[in-house]
Amino acid sequence: MGSLDMAVLTGFICRICSKMNKVVTHVYGEEGKKINLANQLQNYLGVDIFFNNDLPKTVCNSCIVKLKMHYEWMEIIKNAQTRIKNKRLKTRMERDRRS
Repeated sequence: MGSLDMAVLTGFICRICSKMNKVVTHVYGEEGKKINLANQLQNYLGVDIFFNNDLPKTVCNSCIVKLKMHYEWMEIIKNAQTRIKNKRLKTRMERDRRS
């Protein structure tokens, strides 16, 4: 069995970057559940991690940090879009009142 296969079996390979790591977070472990890792991976990256298949269920800290940054960036974008739409609506309402 190759080292990659062994890393998958022992749970030290990241599902996102496929690198072997000594420190990983199990998606369905205590920490993974606490940060809602499975949902974040599915919602933001489109990666489904199922409990009952033989694919890795661990994510390295580097990928978790990048996922968090991606989430924060997406929130900034959503908030900016809301502000832009609200400003446009306010401008239209003011223009309509003057008409």
